[in-house]
Amino acid sequence: MFYKENLKKALKDLNAYKKRKKQKYNFYSFDNVLKNYNFDIFFTIGTRSTGKTTALQRDIILEDFYEHGYQFVKLCRYKEERKNEYQAEWFSSIIMESLHKFDLHIEYKTGKYYINEYYKYIDKQSGEFMQSEFIKEGELIGTVIPVFAQQRYKSMNYDKVQNIIFDEFALQSDYSYEIVEIEHFKSLISTIARLRDIKIYLCGNVLSPHNPYFELFNINAMDLCEGNTYVFTDYDLYENPCRVGVEFTKAVAQNVDDIPRVLRIKNNAQAIDQDKYELPSSVIGEDDFLLYCLSHGHFDKFYEVIGILDISIDDSKTIRSDNRGGYIFKKMSYFIIYDLSNDRYYFISNEPKKYGLSITDETISNKKYSHYKFDLDIRNNAPMLPNDILKANKIYGDLDIYDILKEG
Repeated sequence: MFYKENLKKALKDLNAYKKRKKQKYNFYSFDNVLKNYNFDIFFTIGTRSTGKTTALQRDIILEDFYEHGYQFVKLCRYKEERKNEYQAEWFSSIIMESLHKFDLHIEYKTGKYYINEYYKYIDKQSGEFMQSEFIKEGELIGTVIPVFAQQRYKSMNYDKVQNIIFDEFALQSDYSYEIVEIEHFKSLISTIARLRDIKIYLCGNVLSPHNPYFELFNINAMDLCEGNTYVFTDYDLYENPCRVGVEFTKAVAQNVDDIPRVLRIKNNAQAIDQDKYELPSSVIGEDDFLLYCLSHGHFDKFYEVIGILDISIDDSKTIRSDNRGGYIFKKMSYFIIYDLSNDRYYFISNEPKKYGLSITDETISNKKYSHYKFDLDIRNNAPMLPNDILKANKIYGDLDIYDILKEG
């Protein structure tokens, strides 16, 4: 039998630990969001080991279960991920230690999490945990549902479910997501919500700035700064739309000396809070030969500018002549640079970029080049970018051009 008073004591213990003084690390909590905002969908992102999952379990799952008896649904992607080996130890050791201190336990079996008193179900002679009896007399607190198997869960009763959790929603690469993932996600949310207002929490490490969930809510990850909370609410379709928020957690450590030495290795900056994102491999890196050749006068030996790509970013429908046979419209322009040694093309902005590489070298910029386009803006009368370039290996100078050409 589950004793609510014991959970109250466990939560008090967990909150005391959360608010303890002289903490060496900046562990995350949902206190700011719960106190100052009322989001329907909320993203918590940050580098590794900031305590995002523990905070989710303490501040959302257990608090709501204690206060209101709310259950949660934990999302995974595939049926395989419902197995005991992936879910049984999801609740952190900090959470479980406090629960055990007050004779409580959470156990996972066959896609469900149960809560019950603890020591009663430890056999006094063998010391073994009696899982079957624990679950039979316990109380359901959460259910695990695979996004890609959502059709099988449409007939379930979700009346007690208030929170949907997608922990580790972000994958290492944007190429790892299946095309139909968002459609399955939206269908599952509709199944669970029915005609009720519920909350959705998506937690993840900062891996790639691109993922279909950010794209769904028009979240520009490159503009997010550590320790800040952002509101992404789209009023174009509804007067009172879904309220979407993002919080970028603070770095877990104040200085690198507090990070384990085993993590202080080459190309592991994201793990020690020095970089925000691990960029796609096709976005130019700081050790690229092109950068060296530009700064040391070797550009013409190994590279050739073959043209400029003009991309319209003008949403207006205004037709205005530029008095030179063309039209005026807002655009981004990129040098198309051929790598003579490796048979590939670079796309590098000719204007300074907040993020990424740009070329303003007069020896390149002042020459005349052929112009191409990659959109259907009728004001851009340049020919389309040739297919042989589109199909070739490409290196992108920034994420804007990466997004445009990758999607095209």
